[in-house]
Amino acid sequence: MHLNKHHKLHARSRIPYISCIRGFYAWLHKTQHMAINPASRLAYPKAGKPLPDVMSLANAERLQNASE
Repeated sequence: MHLNKHHKLHARSRIPYISCIRGFYAWLHKTQHMAINPASRLAYPKAGKPLPDVMSLANAERLQNASE
């Protein structure tokens, strides 16, 4: 997609753009300015899930010492 190749946007950053495009074409179709909605099959990019934060060494040692 253009936003990914030329602007190097992450999937999460592309979602609002795609939402805007889909909404605009849905409005054009609803108001009968277009016979079909070409964006109806436009899929949202898969953003993935962020990795969990890593426990700090100090917290790991505190947790280990608490169980003793």
